[in-house]
Amino acid sequence: MKVMEQDEVKHRIMDKALELFLKYGYAKTKMEEIARILKISRKTLYRHFENKNHLLFEILSHKHNLMNTKLGQISEDDSLPVHEKIQAINEFKISQFPAGANELIMEIRDQAPDHYAYIKKVKWSLFLKLFKR
Repeated sequence: MKVMEQDEVKHRIMDKALELFLKYGYAKTKMEEIARILKISRKTLYRHFENKNHLLFEILSHKHNLMNTKLGQISEDDSLPVHEKIQAINEFKISQFPAGANELIMEIRDQAPDHYAYIKKVKWSLFLKLFKR
């Protein structure tokens, strides 16, 4: 499989897993169910992610990178007043974490405390980046 195809499969897995985590919760979503819904083998799924914990970390890391890039663009846009920057960031955040995100974050706090600590660290670093300029 080509690198581009592998990246595409990896992102499809991450997107579907996030959708299922939001709908059913992290604990109730099984790796086998993700593979079945995507019509891929468990071997393919585990080739990209060694376990559900790793999959969750990759999703969080990917979302952090997207937020970091977007936040950089917004904070560097000198044509926007601060209140419009905050509004733009909130709109982007809502688009990335739809309904159920708060419940998922609370579940992550209980089920995967290391990932919850990462989320808190990322939120703080993104906040500081916005006001650093």
